[in-house]
Amino acid sequence: NQWLNPLVEPPNPPLEGEYVKVKFNGHMSGLFGLELPNTWKTFEAVCEEWLDFRSLQRRNEGLTWGWCDFHARKSGKSPST
Repeated sequence: NQWLNPLVEPPNPPLEGEYVKVKFNGHMSGLFGLELPNTWKTFEAVCEEWLDFRSLQRRNEGLTWGWCDFHARKSGKSPST
């Protein structure tokens, strides 16, 4: 959930490029590329999470505050390999 980005700090040393000290807020997308945690998922897994999220949102919108990014990979390799 991107609403939690104020709790995220960029890795130092960086995993790619140069380190930039930034404090994310609720209006920023957050880390990207190799800086993302290595939690890439298959398309099917992301679809299932999306459907779960929408189901929860329909039951109680207050439990889905903020917005979410859903990441998927095209092949069996993660971006860091």
